[in-house]
Amino acid sequence: MLAEFEMIDAVEPPVCGGPELVERERELCALVTLVAQIRAGSGGVLAIEGRAGAGKTALLDVLAESSERAGALVLRATGAELERQLDWGVVRSLLDGRLGDRAPVPHVLLSIVSELAAARPVALIVDDHHWADAASQRWLAYLINRLAPMPVLVALASRPASGRPEWQAVVARPATTVLSISDLSPLGTARLVHDRLGTVRRGVSEACHHATGGNPFLLCELLAHFERRGERLTRPRQVQGIRPESVRRAVLLQLAQLGAASTDLCFAVAVLGRDATLTLAGELAGLDRAAAVRAADALSGAGVIRVDERLSLAHPLLHDVIEPEIPPAQRADWHPRAAGALISAGAGPSRIAPHLIATAPDQRPEVVSQLRCAAREKIAAGAPEAALACLRRALAEPPLPAELAGTLLELGEVEAVLVERGASEHLRAALELARVPAQRRRIARAIRGLAAPTLPGADEFGREDYAGAQRQIADALEGSAASGSRRARGLALCAGAELQLRLGRNRAAVADARAAASIFIDEPLVRALALCTLAVADGSLGPLERAERLTREQPVGPIRARVLLELGAALRRQGRGLEAGRQLREALDVADRCAAAALVSRAREELRLLGARPRRTRLSGAEALTPGERRVCRLAATGSSNREIAQALFLSVRTVETHLTHAYQKLCVNARADLAAALEAELDHSTSKSSSPGR
Repeated sequence: MLAEFEMIDAVEPPVCGGPELVERERELCALVTLVAQIRAGSGGVLAIEGRAGAGKTALLDVLAESSERAGALVLRATGAELERQLDWGVVRSLLDGRLGDRAPVPHVLLSIVSELAAARPVALIVDDHHWADAASQRWLAYLINRLAPMPVLVALASRPASGRPEWQAVVARPATTVLSISDLSPLGTARLVHDRLGTVRRGVSEACHHATGGNPFLLCELLAHFERRGERLTRPRQVQGIRPESVRRAVLLQLAQLGAASTDLCFAVAVLGRDATLTLAGELAGLDRAAAVRAADALSGAGVIRVDERLSLAHPLLHDVIEPEIPPAQRADWHPRAAGALISAGAGPSRIAPHLIATAPDQRPEVVSQLRCAAREKIAAGAPEAALACLRRALAEPPLPAELAGTLLELGEVEAVLVERGASEHLRAALELARVPAQRRRIARAIRGLAAPTLPGADEFGREDYAGAQRQIADALEGSAASGSRRARGLALCAGAELQLRLGRNRAAVADARAAASIFIDEPLVRALALCTLAVADGSLGPLERAERLTREQPVGPIRARVLLELGAALRRQGRGLEAGRQLREALDVADRCAAAALVSRAREELRLLGARPRRTRLSGAEALTPGERRVCRLAATGSSNREIAQALFLSVRTVETHLTHAYQKLCVNARADLAAALEAELDHSTSKSSSPGR
């Protein structure tokens, strides 16, 4: 009978090119052995166990192809959930009409297989054995015990199901080859990602493995999602929140096959997250203990959840697929119940907060208290983004009047740390409401930090101690990584850009400045400083012009002075003298007002290079007045008329009018009656500066 076939050692190896066959070398070797076995005239049994998507069908495909190439007759069938009640359904599909009018009784079916095997080896392959009807499962077990004299291979694939006696009867046989396939390792995932996408950035394959748990089906569908969209997968963050439609359909079909109880328990696990105990999940799903156990076993067998001390979805990708499918009314009911159960169990605020955030605001003081406590825990753990979500939800509750200032303060501080829009608004609102002196001082410090940001290493820059500045910046970067503070990281990058610029490392300065500018999108002052450094490093004018516009809201300050100075210098180098002079004179004025001596000196030097001879540092205020304007103003402030001033100073009336017009512009007054107050205020300011220590 077997003379027409080749010898065992000539068996061709199976084709191994499919993505589902990564890390399946041992299994493929077992398939070669089994095909050779039936060619030699012996029967064989193969049982493949694995979770949904692990690659069972891919191995059966390889087995079918290898068997056909070896000359065997391959007969295949697949179990289906909706056909489980149809007796003999899988057997009829497997024998493909060969039963005819005969009744499907075991000995008749056995004789059909014997007749087929008398002509050539036979491979009977059944996928999804767990969905096969009971009659077909019993007959397959009957056949397996009678294979010895026939060259017949029976190959079955099933999800793990320790409670099914028909399957246990198969895998318990000593002669059965059992292949338990698992998900891919991180290395296997990296191999598959490389095979599909080529070389990718560090962290991409790790993100794919985390999202899919190494499940080959989920991994292939995740990669196919990007391929179908024509989108290159270059950053780990792109993987987050992806919800391929093919995976969604497969998971929902799986849940429908498992039944309503399993679906509800799965939804409860998704809602509870890491707090999903069997008891709590069962209570939310409305299941008694026995029903919850059965549902959990079914979900675990299907590879949807993991059952350890707690229940959890098998892969993060499954959470992204399942969570949006939970009916809104069900979710709205379950989150408050989950929060209440956790509070009763003595859980900490951080565990309760996700459920409170998902509830609707309802003026409950205890919710505000829990969320504020959770925010403090998150900040201490270096997770300010999570703290921000807690505090925004607490403000929406809303807090009681006595708690409102504290809530606004904490929210504003976290928003400042994360460079979020609204920080200044919330801090100023808190200052208006606060009555406790210590709290008001804390709020004032936070507001000053926004208005006048301090770069790490600022003192060292002033002393030109660049090694010390580098240490300060490195410490600041390390601290920002531990605390999760985007503000601290952005300020450190800004300082790093300035350091690199002073050391002549312009390329590194550009990189740091761009990174800092991207962090401070909604904070104009620091963004302007980063853009200024960027422009100086790469010699471009555009970033300086944007920085000048960003600083107009704070017309007096060292950052504004620096921006105007660098813009004026850049315009001078381009030969645009008129525009440069205007910017440099304003830079000199602003630098002098904020006592930035180094900037004053540089502005004077730039003006001299332009050919100007600045006699005064100020463009406005009493210090900007010429001696003649000052004498006219003093007489006008005492009530003298223009004619009287002209006679007293031996000037024409027209000259007096011209001096007064210029003085009004510099002092920002509109009438003679305002002159006395303006001159007095400027005198007080000058006196206080001259009497300050160190001047």
